[in-house]
This record gives sequence, structure tokens and C-alpha cells, in this order.
Amino acid sequence: MAFISEYVNEAKKARINLNKVPHPIHKHAMSPYQWAVDYERHIALMPMGVVGVPEILSNGIKETTYMFVLFWQGQLVNVFLYGSSWGDLSKNTLETSWRIDKILSAGNIPRRELLRALKEALYVFGLDAIRLRNKIKGIYFEF
Repeated sequence: MAFISEYVNEAKKARINLNKVPHPIHKHAMSPYQWAVDYERHIALMPMGVVGVPEILSNGIKETTYMFVLFWQGQLVNVFLYGSSWGDLSKNTLETSWRIDKILSAGNIPRRELLRALKEALYVFGLDAIRLRNKIKGIYFEF
């Protein structure tokens, strides 16, 4: 099975045993409303929000740091990524790029497998919200 991007309800969280997993920042139970999930491999990428203030790069493109949690077969991996986008969302010409800031708590997950799954999940997730994915013309990775 491959990653799919979907909205999350309690039954879906239960399918990958996510009901009692604490949020990495405030330690309450995580309750993502959307994710990119591969049910067969028990891997889910969940957006946790923006970290800090967006920065305008020298080329004029805005770069934002996003925090994600990658739920990998029962293990939580905190992923911080720089995301940037350019183009026109209203004309479906938006393109986005992701690069790694840091990955924490990856444990014994092979790095090559983790990065491959991260790219797969980000590709179906897109940028910011599921509803925007079909408006994105291209997704690029700098890792």
C-alpha cells in the first residue's frame, strides 16, 4: 500500500494505535485532523504546525519551518522541515520545496528508509492542507 492523504477520525487513529500517543510539545494525546498515512506499513506523517517566524530568502521566496511527527510503527520521530513555495495557487501553478532542518528521536530506523518514507508522505501531503494538494504543480526535495 502507498501513502494516502486524508482527514483523521478516532477510528482511523485506532487503526495505527495512535489513540494514546502524547503530543511532542504539550504531552496531551495527539489529535491530528489530517495526515499522510500508509496503513500497511503503519507509518503516518502528521503536521504539528509552524515553528517560529517565516524568513524571506535572498530570492524573495518565503521559507517557513514546519514541525511534523512521523509515527513509524509505534515510534515517534520529530521532523523539522523548511518549506517554501512559489507560483500562483489560484492558477494551480504553486510549487513547493522541502529541506530538512533536523530529525529527532529516529532511534534504529534506517535513515535511507526514513527519508524515502518522508518524501513519499510529503508528496501526497503537499503543503499546509490536504485541500491544497491538487493545486500544487510540483514538489521538490533537497534531501
